[in-house]
Amino acid sequence: MVVASMSISPMHTVLFAIYDGTSILFTYVLLGAIGLTMFGRGKFGAPLVLKSWYASNKPQADGFFICITGRRSGIIGWMFALLGIDPVTTLRVSASRVEFNSSSLAGTAHRITPLVSVSSSFFGYHKPIYASIIVGLLSGMFVAVFMIPLMNLNMGEAGVFFGLISSFVVGLLLAFLYYKFNKTKTIGFAEVGGLACEISFKPSVIEGVTIDEAQAKYAAELMQHLIQTRLDR
Repeated sequence: MVVASMSISPMHTVLFAIYDGTSILFTYVLLGAIGLTMFGRGKFGAPLVLKSWYASNKPQADGFFICITGRRSGIIGWMFALLGIDPVTTLRVSASRVEFNSSSLAGTAHRITPLVSVSSSFFGYHKPIYASIIVGLLSGMFVAVFMIPLMNLNMGEAGVFFGLISSFVVGLLLAFLYYKFNKTKTIGFAEVGGLACEISFKPSVIEGVTIDEAQAKYAAELMQHLIQTRLDR
């Protein structure tokens, strides 16, 4: 009787050992990262997606120089927007007051503050560099765990190389997309008593509303100008 034997190279032995021990781990870590991205909330809540933006030294017909409206981000927020029931947060500034309105499916909250009671305005932005790196690494590993063994069975060592390259490209692409669409800008104001109200927002793919750092800074400076003008009267 002839017994066929198959030799496995050391590289393949190491690769398969890694795949067997970490594939489930990487899957759950990736799912956890996606969950945190979609539903995670920071100190001031999850960033909103811009629905509309207006900031000009010429007021709108209703007298507001600044009007910023955002909706909840993610698939759920998008579905609510399609149905016309999306909860929104709005920051509006006129020559006499600041309005901060927030709504949800459970109710609404309105805060109206006279400009004479506002001490300062502020803005800032956050670039998710580290989060993008993590998303890229986890995505690349996730793809590698399932692609490299499959490519190895069909193409041998060439398939392993192809799988590594594909995993790198996928990870790089997802990291870039995550970075591009998760840059967050923040604008807000602080009352004399110390209470701060702010709205954080990200670019909108569906509504097509994108605001850069210069525009957010202009809105904050315009708000401060309106505050100072009111105090000087």
